[in-house]
Amino acid sequence: MELGIDIKKLKDFKWQNFFKYFFRFFAKQINLYMFLIALLVTSYCVYLWYSSIYKSAWSDSRKQAYIQNKEKGIVFDRVKFEKAVAQYENRKKESEKNISTEDIFRIKK
Repeated sequence: MELGIDIKKLKDFKWQNFFKYFFRFFAKQINLYMFLIALLVTSYCVYLWYSSIYKSAWSDSRKQAYIQNKEKGIVFDRVKFEKAVAQYENRKKESEKNISTEDIFRIKK
């Protein structure tokens, strides 16, 4: 029984030739490999998107905290509001003051 292996070629094997043929093979098939890599990356991203939307799960304590926060609604803090309005009014008064228009570059005319 003969396997069809030439021993003379095996003795003359050189790593430089191996790498040359190896890279030449992949260079011919690069479009296929790039397509497969892009397909795998896209599939993984779609899986992550699907699992984050349709398989999301909250614990019972988190659900209860969310429901309680929704029931509270927005609490209006009148003190903070009045403080913000007072700051606005002070800034408005400061901007309305008469600004002197002297020559800041000190150019003689």
